[in-house]
Amino acid sequence: MNNLLSIDDLSKEKIFYIIEKSIAVKNGNKLYVTMDSYIENKIIGLLFFEPSTRTRFSFETVIYKSKGNVLNYNEKISSTKKGETLYDTIKTMEIYCDLFIIRHPDNDIFEKITKYTSKPIINAGNGSYEHPTQSLIDITTMFEHNKNTNSIFKNILFVGDINNSRTINSLIKCIYKISNSINFYIFSIQEDFNPKIKNFIKNNNIKITRVFSYDECIKDMDFVYVTRCQKERQNLDIIDYKKEMIITPNVMKKMKPTCGLLHPFPRNEEIDIKCDSDSRSLYFKQIENGIHVRRIIMEDILSKTQDFNRIKSHGTLDGGYMYSEEY
Repeated sequence: MNNLLSIDDLSKEKIFYIIEKSIAVKNGNKLYVTMDSYIENKIIGLLFFEPSTRTRFSFETVIYKSKGNVLNYNEKISSTKKGETLYDTIKTMEIYCDLFIIRHPDNDIFEKITKYTSKPIINAGNGSYEHPTQSLIDITTMFEHNKNTNSIFKNILFVGDINNSRTINSLIKCIYKISNSINFYIFSIQEDFNPKIKNFIKNNNIKITRVFSYDECIKDMDFVYVTRCQKERQNLDIIDYKKEMIITPNVMKKMKPTCGLLHPFPRNEEIDIKCDSDSRSLYFKQIENGIHVRRIIMEDILSKTQDFNRIKSHGTLDGGYMYSEEY
């Protein structure tokens, strides 16, 4: 792949490739731990027009560990404050950088930026629409959990700020791309999804079941994916969590022993910190997996190759579970 702007840019095979290779690197598979790095000696431009902790630092960690270099763009101390346009910023930065990693509050920002530069771009979150690298981290964590628990993935419950969650939008796309037999449930603080993902759901005839309490479905879920209330994206009345939506140890008691609890973070009040010690709480594993997944994405883009022959000819790296007919 030349860019990663949306899950739409990825094939099913490429998603499995990223999952498998990320897990192999994490587990110390010698084929990949010692592989040549395409990040080494490259200059990566991190242009974050919105705050970030995990996304920014995981990318930086990978780049530094891979002997690459980082240029951190800070809008608050940039020439934007002197009236510089986005066009001029991108045209300047492309002279310095081999790869852009960009986060921006505008849903349609990449329609503009791709007209300004031919340098490869990774979407680190655009408005309330997509966050493709996070969804690849999420799906990798899910597959890893299923392998460890010897369980099957059929049902997922999304909880929280459905309308503004770009991580949920990308994850729905990602899951649907690899399997159309997953059952989606939502327990939302709003009435509906945002228009773009709503159209995707409608055009692909994806069934979404809305629930109004955990008791309606929690015992059957294979994963529960929780998101915070994104107050910075709510322009009118602030919609907040209801007490009965907060994940507590009592709620987790109703979940299956193999069910995984995920959250892309940052966390506010939506998951009680007492749940952190439960082995089914996977959110810190998501953070850990972010380093490996984002490494594979950057390596793949910088190598400009889409060679899946190694996996296709030799099978999967960890026992063949990725291409199981169950998925």
